[in-house]
Amino acid sequence: MDSKRLPLAYIHACIITQETCVQLVIEIQQSDCCPPTQFGPLCTKPCPVNCSGPCHLETGHCTYGCLNGSIGDTCELDSKCYNRSADNYVLTCNPEIYKINPSSGPVNGGTLVTITGRFIGNANDNITIDFDGVRCHNVTVQTPYTNLTCVTGNNSASVSNISVSVHGIRSGSNSLSFSFQTPTISKFFPKNGIQSGNTTVTITGHNISYEGQNRYNISFYDNTTRIECSTIQSTFNPKNIKCKTGKSDVSRNMSRLQVVIDDLTILTVTETFQYLPDPKFTLSNESRKAQQSGGATFTIRGEGFNNVGEITVDRVDKPCDVPEDTSAVCETPTKLENQSNSQTVYVRFDGLTLPVTIDYVDDPTFEKFQGVYEYDKESPIEIKGTNILNGAQPGDYSIQIGLDGSCINPDITMHLITCLPPKSVPRTNQTDVNTVYVIVYVGRIKAYIGDLKYQEDVKILAIIIGVLAAALVTAVVIGISAVVF
Repeated sequence: MDSKRLPLAYIHACIITQETCVQLVIEIQQSDCCPPTQFGPLCTKPCPVNCSGPCHLETGHCTYGCLNGSIGDTCELDSKCYNRSADNYVLTCNPEIYKINPSSGPVNGGTLVTITGRFIGNANDNITIDFDGVRCHNVTVQTPYTNLTCVTGNNSASVSNISVSVHGIRSGSNSLSFSFQTPTISKFFPKNGIQSGNTTVTITGHNISYEGQNRYNISFYDNTTRIECSTIQSTFNPKNIKCKTGKSDVSRNMSRLQVVIDDLTILTVTETFQYLPDPKFTLSNESRKAQQSGGATFTIRGEGFNNVGEITVDRVDKPCDVPEDTSAVCETPTKLENQSNSQTVYVRFDGLTLPVTIDYVDDPTFEKFQGVYEYDKESPIEIKGTNILNGAQPGDYSIQIGLDGSCINPDITMHLITCLPPKSVPRTNQTDVNTVYVIVYVGRIKAYIGDLKYQEDVKILAIIIGVLAAALVTAVVIGISAVVF
């Protein structure tokens, strides 16, 4: 390697003094800068795989030639299919195309498609792309010889004959197809949202879901105003698309919804969408306590909550319940580790955010039954524990008996839960059909307490008969004693 000088890298430095800035350029050999397989300002780009030796630090060109009979600045060309002509390479093999994305679009055209293949041309080549007789316009080389984009023309049917020609040399047959579809929209919901926007709107129709970025332009209109509704790509399916409303500075009625697909297809629904006032909140100084594992409920009070499409809490999957217009019942997220017990969680009312302070406390713990709990079908059972109401309300608790039973009439204190199991044996997955498990649920806690065994009716009847017999004997004895005396 000593006989050949390696490409230079240049480090530009600016030394600032009180009066002037001096520009320095320092030359560094590649062996002192990037590894021989990397290039770029931070040495993050890999050199082409067919380079013979290190590539140029700035361009990535294979300065020392190519391996495996390849040619080209980055050794990306097969020498069997390209001849050098002046400053360009002339294709001698047929182009090959392997993939087209997306694979569907409106019949009006305008869809930006990406075609991936081999020998499909460079920026200076004469390239044409044909969809079964319909030309794909604005051909742009994204990656020389392997990656092109173009914009579909108007067509009324699906096509399966897609070809690329480079200087008149046309690609052979392939299994690729493109579906030209007629999209329609019929309705949208909900019909209202708050002024702060971010309400999720679902638009339904037929053939309206297309893969790819930036294919939709969705807006609400009235006589003077346009408000954009931003598409949510991950929620699309063939019959509906979703978007998030923009903000409105005042309450207003938007008279129509317009969906533009691929710039050339315009769909309209003439229905009213109402922008309603933002909700208002009644702030409280009351401390909100919650278990560290999360899942405890807290209530937000105010007005206008029914105007909101969805109320959510960050890091909580379940949306808040809205039992009435003046309240929302939400779940707390899990406590963030390595932070103080007092943490701020954010409640999202569509486009409006309410910070709420939560004071996290220790989770409750429960004692397991000592052996199998014998249940007489009459008496309540007891479940002992600590911190039972520490960060939870009695209504947050449920006690499951077996597969489908519940413990009713619970009386819950800080250290004890008493409740009444069902009188009939719930379904069970145990071998003994009279034995069921007992589980306590609160927030995200699921605590197995033990097994509950229902006493059999025969045993209970025997006990009752025994008691009655003992009472009868006692009565006889008392009667005899009365006669003697």
